[in-house]
Amino acid sequence: ALMKAFILFNYGIFRGVKDALIVTAGGSGVEVISFIKFWVIVPVAFLFFIVYTKLSSTLSKSRLFYVSFVPFIIYFALFAFWIYPNKDMLQPAPEIIEGLKLAYPRLQWLFPIWGHWTYVTFYIMAELWVSVVILLLFWQFANDITRVSEARRYYALLGVLGSSFIVGAGFILEYFTEVRGNLPPGADQWGESLQYLMSAAVLSGLITLAIYYWMQKVVVPDPRYCANTTEVMKKPKIKVGLRESFRHVFSSKYLGFIAILVFCYGITINLIELTWKDQMKTLHPDPNTFTNALGGVIKWAGVATMVLTLVGANILRVFSWRVAAMATPIVFGITGFFFFAFILFQGTFAPVIEIFGWTPIIFAAGLGAIQNVFSKSTKNALFDPTKEMAYIPLDEHLKVKGKAAVDVVGNRLGKAGGALVQQGLLIAIVGSTQAMIAPYLSIVVFIMIALWVYAVYRLDILFKEKTVVPNTDDE
Repeated sequence: ALMKAFILFNYGIFRGVKDALIVTAGGSGVEVISFIKFWVIVPVAFLFFIVYTKLSSTLSKSRLFYVSFVPFIIYFALFAFWIYPNKDMLQPAPEIIEGLKLAYPRLQWLFPIWGHWTYVTFYIMAELWVSVVILLLFWQFANDITRVSEARRYYALLGVLGSSFIVGAGFILEYFTEVRGNLPPGADQWGESLQYLMSAAVLSGLITLAIYYWMQKVVVPDPRYCANTTEVMKKPKIKVGLRESFRHVFSSKYLGFIAILVFCYGITINLIELTWKDQMKTLHPDPNTFTNALGGVIKWAGVATMVLTLVGANILRVFSWRVAAMATPIVFGITGFFFFAFILFQGTFAPVIEIFGWTPIIFAAGLGAIQNVFSKSTKNALFDPTKEMAYIPLDEHLKVKGKAAVDVVGNRLGKAGGALVQQGLLIAIVGSTQAMIAPYLSIVVFIMIALWVYAVYRLDILFKEKTVVPNTDDE
């Protein structure tokens, strides 16, 4: 629980910073994110999966954890204290990027990727933190030392402490992005905020490594605590070729339905979030105020996650896996409907909200924030635990390489799928913006939610087949 808490603390910080860097950068915008996710992050995720699959055949699980985790900590320290302060020297001149955007208007959202490539590297590492550290490294470790019967009771509760740390991350984001009057004129407030935030993230990462090291030395080898882990550790390492690994993983119907869950979540959250953040940028054009506003949303999402986690633990324990797994797409459907309805029919609702003194942009940003709080908290409290429970009955090979394929590559493909839809519309409609393509995005969102519900239903059948305990008592 402490490991997950510190990892989620960093997730909260990175979530606020990565969007502020790209969305508020000069000549950039929320539209650029879709191009980054497809053209940059997907290839990087595939490369990581290939390297990870190779290393998993030669390194022990503990060494694999360290090799995958440590580069993140080094990078985030390097970004705050060297890369960002030297960004003007490292990146091309803004005039060059603006000239390319004018010369090739259909591709105008591609050029800021090069123009702000240092920010893009941060965005990549922050996105991979979710796929690699949270979904892969942490949950693989948890699945190795947990039985299905234990997971039903405790997986949801693992997030209670983690959610409190997400709340802490929200407070940290708000505190360090407040504009202070004690800075000299011309000082880079955003640069100073970054150094404070990344220092907190690096410290949190080092604490996570220390906890993992202690557990490997003291807890995991002790059969009193991890009775089934000793057997797993004694099993000979499965050495399978990369081509065979792909064949084994992608021929599994069971893994296929897990991948659909991850894929549909990725597309859905990507399309809704970017539409919301487009409204947020209009309301908060400065990176400090943008991050400060996101900090408040992250804080309340953490509070909601704590409440839903306690409820979710009882749902998993008392009701079925399917009931708990179905909650997330249902919440996405309901909250997404109200958000897109207002975006598409602002003119109709504007006279009503103006009675309360709100402008359409403030109301749209607030409605999107509420949607984000509910969707993120449901995802953390129910989607993640139920998905991870689904991995437990699998054999060792699919647990390691199948999980890497689904959570790293599948998760990236899901978000890239949403990015591909957006950039296709942005390229096809010259001069279009995120707000202009919102009607088309809403259609895709609800198609994905329907597919998501179907995948939950089918996976529930397979999960029951794998976890049913045969009756061996003599009659």
